[in-house]
Amino acid sequence: MKAILSIGLCALIVTAVLHVGSGPPITPEMIECMQLHGLEKEYSQVLSKYSDPEISGHAAELSAVEDPQVIRIERSGEVVCYQVEGFRVDPDSRAPVTLDYSVCWQNRRIVALDLKSPGCPSL
Repeated sequence: MKAILSIGLCALIVTAVLHVGSGPPITPEMIECMQLHGLEKEYSQVLSKYSDPEISGHAAELSAVEDPQVIRIERSGEVVCYQVEGFRVDPDSRAPVTLDYSVCWQNRRIVALDLKSPGCPSL
């Protein structure tokens, strides 16, 4: 009986791992942007590399986001959107504030940015 439960549990874990990993992968460009959060100059340069000035000017405010994590990926045709969650430290209270934003890519370029959290700068 224990062997059957163990096999069933292992099968469930393998199925869950395969299902989670079956979405679109995070592109190297998106990884590069996320790795440079917190480094204002480098983050600004990478934004200039992958987006138009209108978007990069607004997205530069996100350089203060710490520990960004992709929590959802959605694909619509050639556009891939990443929902990202991170935090920043509120300068007044010193408390962490959760930030949630979405960034969409097409042909290795940022084509849209949606700042959803109250702590995110508005466009």
